Amino acid sequence: PFFHRKTLCTTLGGNNLDMFSINTECLSSLITQSTFQYYQEKDKRKGIVLIARQHPGETVSSFVMKGAIEFLMSNSDESKKLRQLYLIRIVPMMNPDGVLVGNSRTSFAGCDLNRRWECPNETIHPEIYHTKEMILKMATQREIAFICDFDKFLSFKNFSNLLFFILDEIPKLFK
Repeated sequence: PFFHRKTLCTTLGGNNLDMFSINTECLSSLITQSTFQYYQEKDKRKGIVLIARQHPGETVSSFVMKGAIEFLMSNSDESKKLRQLYLIRIVPMMNPDGVLVGNSRTSFAGCDLNRRWECPNETIHPEIYHTKEMILKMATQREIAFICDFDKFLSFKNFSNLLFFILDEIPKLFK
């Protein structure tokens, strides 16, 4: 599989907010840093966005995200099919500052990032601002199948969307 790592922004604490893109093997031999953007724009697969650790104390979400990344990078038939049909973008740790300083719920600035999605400030909430910009840009390039926040309490909407995708959409991929 093709794995591309990109820094979305630098946080208030000076840490990188990383995003991973997982693609099909057929693109991996073609992609260089200079051609990555070109292929992303020409690729019309639906998108999937996975995020975790908006709240630093939700350590379990890191384990779930690790399992998701390992599965998506594996050689199983299911993961190969998902990579062929979807462009997958992952922000595995939305709040690296909060994690590093040991906060349970807030960022370096003392903000609950999960409550800033409607109108994030680029200076105070760079993690949310740049992740939202990435999602909005992705939405102009392709349909987004779903976005899932690996929260310790998945909201009913997130959980029901993920459950629908798992139970209804994934079996269709293998017919």
